Amino acid sequence: MKNSTANIGARIKEIRIQKGMTQAGLCGYELTRNHLSLIESGKSLPSLKNVCYIADRLNIPVGYLFSDDENEDILFVSYHAADKIKPLYDSGDQDGCITVCRSIPENIRSDEISMIYSKALLDKAVALADSLDMDSAIELLFEAESASAACGYLGDDFKSACKYYEALFKADMRSTIPEALCDIHAISSYVSADLVMYMRLLNGENVSYSFFRDDCHRRHAESVSLMHDGKSDEAFVILDILSDDTSLPFYMRYRVYDDLEKCASEVGEFKAAYSAAKKKLGLTER
Repeated sequence: MKNSTANIGARIKEIRIQKGMTQAGLCGYELTRNHLSLIESGKSLPSLKNVCYIADRLNIPVGYLFSDDENEDILFVSYHAADKIKPLYDSGDQDGCITVCRSIPENIRSDEISMIYSKALLDKAVALADSLDMDSAIELLFEAESASAACGYLGDDFKSACKYYEALFKADMRSTIPEALCDIHAISSYVSADLVMYMRLLNGENVSYSFFRDDCHRRHAESVSLMHDGKSDEAFVILDILSDDTSLPFYMRYRVYDDLEKCASEVGEFKAAYSAAKKKLGLTER
């Protein structure tokens, strides 16, 4: 490993440009632009304190600025980055995980980092869809699919999941269910069986509510079964409670409110029918 002034300065400049940072942005309050220019041009050797400061501003390990072996660089940076990314992903901090992954140059992302990055993007896309920000959710799906292409750990099932969720986001409040959402071959570690079978249920197929593991899916499926049997009063009780459940996934809300409005009207609960219609309207106006 070499630590020449030219080598350190060149690395600092290369990473700064990769991250889209100006010299002023990197300097902060600890360095002057003139001093940084001298360092980047190899005319001045930074002190250890300044090296640590610059590495922190660039969000990279200090040792990366001293390495002269490309393979060693990749292993070193990837190892330390993965150590930082894993806890973020495991704790559910999708934003933090994505931010750190984006800060790592694409050419030194390991398969593990690319895998975590792709999964975090998919998780964040679903979270955005739950807040009904479908445009942003779809953008992240495209980014997740692109990131997964650089990962040897993720197969076709991940790319298929991205396509599935794209169709799901676009069909959020449609009365008809696209056939692609009912394909049992879409079921994987990224797309639950509950979700696919729920779509098949909405598409008119005979799916027993006892099949579902998730409580929200099971209760709505039960209410649909009761409605088909002409038991609107029993279905109303389930739907009335379900409509206030804050854990309802985005693709279920409109359909629960719609069924509740129908049942409430049939059993003479007109206040509940009005409330359900108002909730439906609120969703379509977002």
